[in-house]
Amino acid sequence: MITFNKKRSLPIKSLKLYEKELIREQVKLVYTLKRKYKNILDRFSDVEGLGGGNLLYFLTLIPRIDSFKSTRSFLIYLGLRAVYNGRMNFNHRARQVLIRIAMKVAKYNGVRFNPRKLNWRYLRQLAILIYVRLRN
Repeated sequence: MITFNKKRSLPIKSLKLYEKELIREQVKLVYTLKRKYKNILDRFSDVEGLGGGNLLYFLTLIPRIDSFKSTRSFLIYLGLRAVYNGRMNFNHRARQVLIRIAMKVAKYNGVRFNPRKLNWRYLRQLAILIYVRLRN
């Protein structure tokens, strides 16, 4: 918006102040979230690209990790394991967030990950990593 107004020689002073205020609020929010969920984010600190907003959002979409009997039931919940009951019953939103997390982690690790043609093995490995870290 600022560049648009600048090209047309419209006033941009108030927009710059508003933009600075928004950036300040964003920094405050990130700091608050990192401080509040420090114990969860520390479990994933050694995996680059995993700790962040997408991980916290993913954790809000899944039920308590204790409710899953095994890794297999966790993968079934995310739709990453075949179930032969004739219907696709899994959490689509949680799987989409996991795909976004996998794209970011793959970028940091140098693994090729195409969101249009998914690397299911890599996605399952990441889901198991998250499950094991949260279970311990």
